[in-house]
Formats: sequence, structure tokens, C-alpha cells
Amino acid sequence: MDINLYHHFPPDSEVLNRLGSIEQKLDLVLRTERRMENEMALDFTKMIAAAAAQSTVTNSVLQALGDLGAKVADLSTQLAAALAANDPVAAQAVQTQLDALAQGVSDNDDKLAAAIATPGPAPAPTPAPTPIT
Repeated sequence: MDINLYHHFPPDSEVLNRLGSIEQKLDLVLRTERRMENEMALDFTKMIAAAAAQSTVTNSVLQALGDLGAKVADLSTQLAAALAANDPVAAQAVQTQLDALAQGVSDNDDKLAAAIATPGPAPAPTPAPTPIT
């Protein structure tokens, strides 16, 4: 023998109001989560472009330093030959080139120091939060 007992409560407005409030809060949490998920999506294209640009600049600097070393070695060889030949005109020509090279290095040092001391562009302002509706 089966006995089934059903107890039915009429809908209580207070309970329904509280359930509605809970549902609204849950919807708000879910919308906030979705919005944050969309805002936090990472875009690596800017980072990759910045790394590529930095690599280009770094490689240019390394090339310039290599070229400078080769030029100094060449001038050193020329100066040694001029001194060995006791040729004051050739020695003076090499000295003039060395002076110009030293001035160029000094000018570049000044430009580099100024570039390092100059702050970069200001960061973009943080956007105002989007209201959740």
C-alpha cells in the first residue's frame, strides 16, 4: 500500500520577492563576469610589434658598433703605416679622421643620453568603467 502526502503552500509574496532579488543579483554577477571576460581578452599584436621594433633598433645599434670598431681598426692600421713611413701628412690625415670619428661618437652619446632622459609618451588614460545594466 502506497500513501502519498502532498502539502501545497500558496505562493508567498515575500518568498517570491526574495527569489526575484536573488535572481537579479545572479544576473548582475553573470553580466559582470562576461564583461570582464571580454575586457580582459589579451591582444598580443601590440606586444609583438613592440618587440620587433626593439629588435630592429637593437640590431641597428649592434651594426653601428661593429662598423665603428672596423673603422677604428682601419684608422689604426693607417696611422701605424703613416708613422712607420715617417709621413706627417698621412699621419695628420688619419688624425683628422680620428677627430671627426671621436666627435661623431660624442654627438651620438649626447643624443642617446637626451633620448634616455626624455620620458616616453604618457600612458593612455584608464577608461571609465562601463555601467552594468
